[in-house]
Amino acid sequence: MTKRVYLIFFAMLWAIMARAQTPRENVAAMTDRDCYLTGERLRVSVDVRLEDGTPSPSKVAYVEVSDTRQMCAQAMVALDNGVGWGEIALSPNMHSGNYQLTVYTREMRNYGTDAYFKRIIGVVNADRLSRRDAISFLPKDQYRDSIIPTTNNILHKDGSNIIINVAKENLGHCSVSLERVGLITEPQETTKKQVEKNSSKGIKFAPELEGHIVSARVAKAEEGDVVRKGDRTRLVLVGQTASVYDGQRQEDGSFCYYTSNIYGTQPSVVNGYDYSDNAMPMKLMSPFAMVIPQSLPDLTVYCDKKDLVARRNEARRQNEINEWIKIDTLAHSMGFMDSEPDRFYDLDEYTKFSTIHEILVEFVRGVKRKKYQGVNNLYTFVPETRRYSTWPALVLLDGMPVYDVDEILAYDAHLVKYVQIYNGRYTFGNSCCQGIISFITHKGRLSNYKLDAGSHLVSYAFPQNRPSFVNMTGGECGVIYWNPCVESEQIKIDVPSERGEYRAVLQWRNENGTVERITESITIGG
Repeated sequence: MTKRVYLIFFAMLWAIMARAQTPRENVAAMTDRDCYLTGERLRVSVDVRLEDGTPSPSKVAYVEVSDTRQMCAQAMVALDNGVGWGEIALSPNMHSGNYQLTVYTREMRNYGTDAYFKRIIGVVNADRLSRRDAISFLPKDQYRDSIIPTTNNILHKDGSNIIINVAKENLGHCSVSLERVGLITEPQETTKKQVEKNSSKGIKFAPELEGHIVSARVAKAEEGDVVRKGDRTRLVLVGQTASVYDGQRQEDGSFCYYTSNIYGTQPSVVNGYDYSDNAMPMKLMSPFAMVIPQSLPDLTVYCDKKDLVARRNEARRQNEINEWIKIDTLAHSMGFMDSEPDRFYDLDEYTKFSTIHEILVEFVRGVKRKKYQGVNNLYTFVPETRRYSTWPALVLLDGMPVYDVDEILAYDAHLVKYVQIYNGRYTFGNSCCQGIISFITHKGRLSNYKLDAGSHLVSYAFPQNRPSFVNMTGGECGVIYWNPCVESEQIKIDVPSERGEYRAVLQWRNENGTVERITESITIGG
């Protein structure tokens, strides 16, 4: 008995030591400005490293903007060699005040919220100012910019350019921004007391070493009822390519779908069926921890009324642009799984017919309908054998598998733009097929297609993959320049044409993992 106790003790000790020897991740994040107006876009650069200073292998970082009640904005950022950046549109419904910016990786959720990166940013809703907001306004001339003195002239201008010299050791881990001085706030330290709304007690979060891990569970299921042998579920990305992911059952009853190289907002279908082939309505789970600070300091903004009005007008224009950005369009692609289709039809070039069945009969070649055990299936022609396959083909509508052939045969052909036919064997998850018949609608969004009870269509925001900086409004009140990952020891920025006060900010991650910054005010034309 004593020997057994010793063995258990040493096994536990070994597990603890092994865990302790695994380098943990830590995050540093830099934003393009300290104070935003609702409707504007918050830009953030993320740098994730291991404790030994080497870049993290994680592929995704999570960014949250929260007040003391809820998470108000969020985004996932794709990481390459530990570095990535993204943008977050700030909703016009946000109130004025300070917010907490929280950044972490999926694996860091195993350490608790104290391991996350946090900083405070200011947000002003110039259209809905209220006395209840924790914000006060002071004249801009009462603010004194905290310029850190430097001996190597890091920031200066030579007449036609603003020149910023960057230390060699900071390259790849620093950011530079230039903005018109309108609203100024004092940088604030964040609070340490946090609440994580998504309870992760007892849950082990796997690192995202290949790409984003999507999670789902059975809707309205009782705990313990969802883990049964024979249950199966899939995540399908709707669009031009076939991206099908089988769900991997987890101990807590949820399912995980391991994706890779998927970026941006994607229309997605998640479906599930139990061991008796009955539909299991599924719902996607939030991938965010939803970290809520227990308290935040009041926001003090130094500005002149004319500057606030000018920036408010630009923020309104930016919000209109943000609404257009939400309308995602999928560019039609001729390629499919890195290969060209064996047969391709653009239905706009042919006589219009009412149903898919009619176009297959009239002019589409290489597809045959045949019943097997009273059920219709579609088969593709195999050139090597000069006969039709004995295995049914996989039928796709906007990338989503359709198993009821009669349903797709009756589908409105006026909604379909392309028909693509692929020969050969393909594997999707745990299943394989002989040939693929892909129907792509004009909008690429399963137009007028009724999903079964076990399927749920959502617009899912996958990680952002390094969006390019654009001053979308073209105005002078926004950020004029932003470089989220400086690779050159000297940066030259064209001097803005508009006269006024500007501020350049250089931020970098130091050896301790904290963010340092230098700011300098620059007067143009005065």
